[in-house]
Amino acid sequence: MNTNDSTAKIRVNGTALSSIASATSSDFVELNEYWLGATQSDGSYSLDGSIAEVIVYGYTLTLAQQTILDNYLSEKYAIAIDSDKYADHDASYFLNVAGIGKEADGTHSVAQSAGLVLANNIFLSDNGDYVMAGHSDNSTVSFLYMHDDLPDNLRRRLSRIWYIDQTDGGASANGNIMIGFDFSELGLSGNPAEPENYSLIYRTDTISDFSIIQPIQSKIIGDRIYFEISDDNLNDGYYTLGWNSTPGSGNALSLDGDDDYIDLPDDVWFFGDFTVEAWVYVRSYASWSRLIDIAEGETANDNVLIAISDSTTGYPVFQIFNGDSNTGIWSSQQIPLNQWAHIAAVSFGSSGKLYLNGILVGSNESMKQALNVIRPNAYIGKSNWSENPNADMIIDEVRIWHIARTESDIRNNMCIRLSGTETGLHAYYRFDQHSGTILYDLSGNAKHATLKNMDNSDWVASGAAIGDASVHDYSGYYANNDYSRLYPGSFYVSLSHSDGDGIQVYGDGGSFNGLQLYRVDETVLKNLA
Repeated sequence: MNTNDSTAKIRVNGTALSSIASATSSDFVELNEYWLGATQSDGSYSLDGSIAEVIVYGYTLTLAQQTILDNYLSEKYAIAIDSDKYADHDASYFLNVAGIGKEADGTHSVAQSAGLVLANNIFLSDNGDYVMAGHSDNSTVSFLYMHDDLPDNLRRRLSRIWYIDQTDGGASANGNIMIGFDFSELGLSGNPAEPENYSLIYRTDTISDFSIIQPIQSKIIGDRIYFEISDDNLNDGYYTLGWNSTPGSGNALSLDGDDDYIDLPDDVWFFGDFTVEAWVYVRSYASWSRLIDIAEGETANDNVLIAISDSTTGYPVFQIFNGDSNTGIWSSQQIPLNQWAHIAAVSFGSSGKLYLNGILVGSNESMKQALNVIRPNAYIGKSNWSENPNADMIIDEVRIWHIARTESDIRNNMCIRLSGTETGLHAYYRFDQHSGTILYDLSGNAKHATLKNMDNSDWVASGAAIGDASVHDYSGYYANNDYSRLYPGSFYVSLSHSDGDGIQVYGDGGSFNGLQLYRVDETVLKNLA
């Protein structure tokens, strides 16, 4: 039954049965009374039958909404209806049927089906236009790896597949539709990665190979990825999300030391405690070249900066400015040339720390704290002092936190990829793109950055030590157990996989400060030595 302030309409199996023209809102307002299967609390006029489902809306449904609801119930309970907008699919695809549609009294523009999102983008142009979707599998959703029904250039797809059925109600040309996937609703950990690594894939039946649907555009909004599809490319059939996942460290960005840099969006960026982390492959000790320089204006102006090299020495520097006054930390160790290194800077109250490959290389217990100001001059690889050259380096896995990460936090996570949903993560740049001049923030905070003076050739394979799991030893495993007499100062780590494989690594000769071992769970297609 569907009512408004003057009319009540009753539908049975999608067909209008009768209506009451004299109904008023007071006819449907009852205090403390809600009966199912009877008309009185004593059970008078009781139903002799079963009730499977009751849905109550706090508003009057439009005809399009009624029709979509009819199709949902029709599929769920195998009831034939005249207004069937979800047809010609495999019989198992009856779960969570939902849709969008248009009729004379209104348009229903957004719908979700267990993680799939349909959104009208001028697609619904005529009365009777509908797009419906449903699926066949309520099991836990995951990305299947190297499934044999995938196109050659995709490595993974979702385990859940949806059938999509469109109904054209008139002669007018349809516009575009947005088809999206909600990672939270799907139960997937983390946010989507770079949009260019995902594809909407389609097949005509349940057994054929998938093919890629070419979108007008794809974009990430929060924990959803959307594809804008033209009506020419939307056909009845089976759809899911394909992913060209990047194993290990994936890709990185090469800055030429001349005019290449990354422009971050205007933001406060730092206020109180914070942490900055990155993997870098430094090719030269350009004088005072920057990992980051984020400031309110040019030169000294509430900057937070990490210099790759103090002058041309190769010793990193971490500084915090309040106005033009600063405090800083100078590293006790040189950052190596032509090899990957992890650098982290932490501000905690009046304390500051600088780490290189998980080793504390400098600290200051009288550091200034970053002030709450907008910093529009925010750069990776460029200084706010015009006399300083840009960084000559390859960069990967930049993480900016609004919390002070501990030494254990840094060591535990420096060699593994993040999900993007970690507490306190303000911006996360994974650099796993292959093209384009937008550097995507995967934290869900939309701090997307812009590449300056760079092109597709600057995207390169990364050799940073990043994988899916890691272990470490920074104290010398044998220094604290019964074997210390036999193996004084020796380092040891062990890492296994659920498939039964495992590896043990010993470091018992030469000079060791720490040992990190990481595991990559997919085939690495390329790497940078």
